[in-house]
Amino acid sequence: MPISSDERFAYVTLALVPGIGPARLERLKQACGTWTGALAAPVAFLGSIPGISGAAAQAIGAAKPARTERLIRRVATEGDVLLTPFDPDFPERLLPIADPPALLFARGRLELARRPTVAIVGSRHPTSYGITVTREVARHAAIAGLTVVSGMARGLDAVAHWEAVRSGGTTIGVLGNGLGVVYPAANATLYDRVASEGLLLTEHPPGERPNAGSFQRRNRLIAGLARVTVVTEAAFDSGAMKTANYAVDQGSDVVAVPGPIVSKTSAGTNLLIRDGAGPYLEPEDLLSRFKEVTAAVRKAARAASPADLIRSRLRDDLRRVFDALDGVARTPEALAAELRLPAPTVFQALAELAITGVAEEEPGGFRRAH
Repeated sequence: MPISSDERFAYVTLALVPGIGPARLERLKQACGTWTGALAAPVAFLGSIPGISGAAAQAIGAAKPARTERLIRRVATEGDVLLTPFDPDFPERLLPIADPPALLFARGRLELARRPTVAIVGSRHPTSYGITVTREVARHAAIAGLTVVSGMARGLDAVAHWEAVRSGGTTIGVLGNGLGVVYPAANATLYDRVASEGLLLTEHPPGERPNAGSFQRRNRLIAGLARVTVVTEAAFDSGAMKTANYAVDQGSDVVAVPGPIVSKTSAGTNLLIRDGAGPYLEPEDLLSRFKEVTAAVRKAARAASPADLIRSRLRDDLRRVFDALDGVARTPEALAAELRLPAPTVFQALAELAITGVAEEEPGGFRRAH
């Protein structure tokens, strides 16, 4: 339900106070009638409210509306959006979860959070098997029109995001830090791509660095945004497993990719299957869980050629180098001679193709990753 601009400003000011989450915000409103009233209430009164400690009351009393004004200006200047649960663009799927975010900061296409979504998560240190399967899952999801949600981390999160955009699909990156902070730094190109073509979401104010607990808290948002969570490869006690647990607690479907019983990175996914998660053996195991995905669309997704999809998404200068690659590694110099292009131009193209995951560098040079 929309609220007045004054109430929204007071709500944002209170939500920015450390330790003041949705539960305490609701107690403040019940005790004071409005958030505007809570912001103006004496510290002694605030401290008498059940659930509001003396330290929390002091922090509220020290809250500075000027900070909120600066934050709102910064968000607007950078082209981002500040969302409260009372705003129409706030993702509805996050409203009923346990410990919902009091605020969200967004950059990109807000409508993606309203589309059918699948979370794809996995190990930060994947095997080649995990990378291959994650690409397959993300590719089929994207072709079928599902938005891929993941955590923008190194490893399989990055693989899932890249494959979604390369396959012509859409993706949402949920951050464990504020907008404007690229973490890990190796994902800078991915960050820009998702910001321009997809959606970045975070509950952290702009510029805020990640902390020890921020990534685990981010995982509940990943699971909350998705109707189905797919775990492609994960160790027993990993962030991906925590995301799966959040999904179970929130009543969402969990699908896991089976792996070798001697593989540590498949220990978590095998355990999920043993405990009732659906196994992913083929694209149908995911796509059939979305009524929006018709039989015809599922068939088209299964039949799509990965190489054709990748090629259609590349810029002209990258496509020429990509077309020259095959399964045999060749040096940049050899490719430059074959294409009759300057060696630095070819090397730069190969570096970008490698960053996006469609080329791989080996001791003998570069080859296609697919």
